Amino acid sequence: MFPLLSSSTTNHRLRRRRHPPATAYSTVSALPSQLDPAKKEFAQELFSYTDSFNKAIRSTLKGDADEAGTAFDYLETSLSKFDDGPFFLGQFRLVEIAYAPFIERFQPTLLDFKNYDITAGRPKLAAWIEIESFEEMDRNEAYNQTKRDPKQQVESYRQRFGAAL
Repeated sequence: MFPLLSSSTTNHRLRRRRHPPATAYSTVSALPSQLDPAKKEFAQELFSYTDSFNKAIRSTLKGDADEAGTAFDYLETSLSKFDDGPFFLGQFRLVEIAYAPFIERFQPTLLDFKNYDITAGRPKLAAWIEIESFEEMDRNEAYNQTKRDPKQQVESYRQRFGAAL
């Protein structure tokens, strides 16, 4: 996890995270020139969906709505769109980097809080999690610095959303 830094212009209780250097993912291309137009368009759609995905899961954790199933079904369908590899666009791209932290945090949290297995009935998502994406992500030092122990992550969400659970 990146260290938290105090901002000299704000109250010391407010913190901001440092981001990995721009070169951290320089070997991964989001939209390489050889990517066909359909994949470029779909990549933009997936990037645009990250906020909606995050809000749907957080809404489920807060108890406001049960939108997690729909959000994970969208990812399962997205992983089925191209058949030239196990990733969203077939090959490992920045789309994986955009979604991996969410999945890595929400999977154990939803299992613990709601007894909800995000991979049940979603074989593409299960394969993406278990075999492909996280192995690829674990090779990246910048990504590893953002990881938390799953038990610590669950406890963090428990403190944040405890009343709703």
